[in-house]
Amino acid sequence: MSNQILLSIIVPVYNEASTLPSLIKELQKEVLSVVPHSEILFIDDGSGDGSSQQLDGFAKDDIRVR
Repeated sequence: MSNQILLSIIVPVYNEASTLPSLIKELQKEVLSVVPHSEILFIDDGSGDGSSQQLDGFAKDDIRVR
């Protein structure tokens, strides 16, 4: 099997800075570990609470997070 993405999880985000760390941790534990060829796509809808900066950090730490 190639590195083809088998599962994409799309998460809309708007001012969710306080919940993002636990969400990414659970998604990595429960989904990314079970379906190796998967990705998480966070869509920031203009947050003003630092969510965007957190998402950038997640993406730097894990290539499956976009």
